[in-house]
Amino acid sequence: MTVQIILVHGRGFKPQKPRYMRLWLDAITAGFQRDRPDLLPRLLNADISMVYYADLSAKWLCAIGQRPVENDLDMRQATLDGLKQLTRRQFGRSYYLKQRGHEHWLEGLADTLDHPISFLKLGEHLFELYAPEIREYWADVHFGGDVRFRLVQVLRKAMKREGPICLVGHSLGTLVCYDVLWKLSHYSEYRHESWNRRVDLLITLGAPLANETIRKNLKGANVPDEFRYPTNLRRWINIAAEDDIIAHDQTVANDFRLMKRSGCRIIDHRIYNPATRDGKPNPHEGTGYLIHPRTVQTLAKWLEVNS
Repeated sequence: MTVQIILVHGRGFKPQKPRYMRLWLDAITAGFQRDRPDLLPRLLNADISMVYYADLSAKWLCAIGQRPVENDLDMRQATLDGLKQLTRRQFGRSYYLKQRGHEHWLEGLADTLDHPISFLKLGEHLFELYAPEIREYWADVHFGGDVRFRLVQVLRKAMKREGPICLVGHSLGTLVCYDVLWKLSHYSEYRHESWNRRVDLLITLGAPLANETIRKNLKGANVPDEFRYPTNLRRWINIAAEDDIIAHDQTVANDFRLMKRSGCRIIDHRIYNPATRDGKPNPHEGTGYLIHPRTVQTLAKWLEVNS
């Protein structure tokens, strides 16, 4: 039996796949070395893959006039190197408050305005300004469809093999995970397939899924309740960082509570992400989520039971 972990990255420009996957694996491995060195061999023996779609993102972002940062990989590595120096306790509130910037009010403001923004039909326009790739994901059938298809291919292969499956998504990647799980649950071309089975664990990091505008654009949002949610998930752990404006509404359990009817257990965790980039706090940073003790603990418990 092979334990399978599938990583799905988030929005924006990314380094090339081999380098970016190494960065993510380095973050996860460093977290285990710090907190659960006893389970590091099990982690290293797992079948870990990454669903990479940054090439599709880059093509679209360049088309709208954006350009990647020249030293992006070096800056990402510097961020991770700094995180690797922290002790477990330094991922808590007191250390975070010492190094956070003045931007902390943005998350609270976004949370307060979430419902009126959606009601006034401004939500999509704000995403277009702050996170245009998320807006494009649900607006363009080709971009969104191509991204989802890449996860479908990897997930289909994993489901055909024996062994538990864990999906780990960050930022836009959490939307991709959710939408694909919904498709596998309800699309006729998938739900009758013999290989189609439940995913054991979904870990969402910095997810915007609780945002009202996002929820209105998810797969299944406009169908009856009995078909509205994925039915092929055993457990969902959502981890959201303080001041992460993308995940400003940090709880998904209340918004997706009807998924419990299919046997899915949903748990929310609020954390502090001490990642910095170029000397400034960056609470949405993926490696900060991956190396965090809460993420490590979640993966470690799953590995203990399933390997």
